[in-house]
Amino acid sequence: MGVGNPLRGDDGVGPAVAGEVCRRLGPGADFLPFSGSGLDLLGFLAGYDRVVIVDALRTDGGEVAEGECRRVELDEEAARRAAACVSSHGAGVLALAGIARAVGVPLPPRVAVYGIGARETDAYREGLGEALRARLEGIAEEIVDDIGQWEEGRAGR
Repeated sequence: MGVGNPLRGDDGVGPAVAGEVCRRLGPGADFLPFSGSGLDLLGFLAGYDRVVIVDALRTDGGEVAEGECRRVELDEEAARRAAACVSSHGAGVLALAGIARAVGVPLPPRVAVYGIGARETDAYREGLGEALRARLEGIAEEIVDDIGQWEEGRAGR
């Protein structure tokens, strides 16, 4: 699942990377571009055993560099903090686990979330900036490699 809006500049990195990951994984993988809120995500996850979610992480906090790929864990504490900050108008991907638990919706047994450092997530332009375009295939390869480790039972990143 690629989360983000391709008409909002670098916010479209989620769908762009997820599409490339899906292409590399082959016909057994379903690609779903998604631009709604974390609340809306819950309905799309039903019926899947494994889900990979790719979304933009804003670089303005200095915690992640533009084009850097990070696997983000949906642990209990992060889910609780994120869910406490949501409204009915929107919730981020990290709030997903907390919201699912709060409303009694089961998540798939395996969910991996990857955040990609993005600089211009609020721009009104179609397409990624040059830095993310240049890293797109490398990011997809990192995720495919990590999924392989995940599938083999190793921790991954």
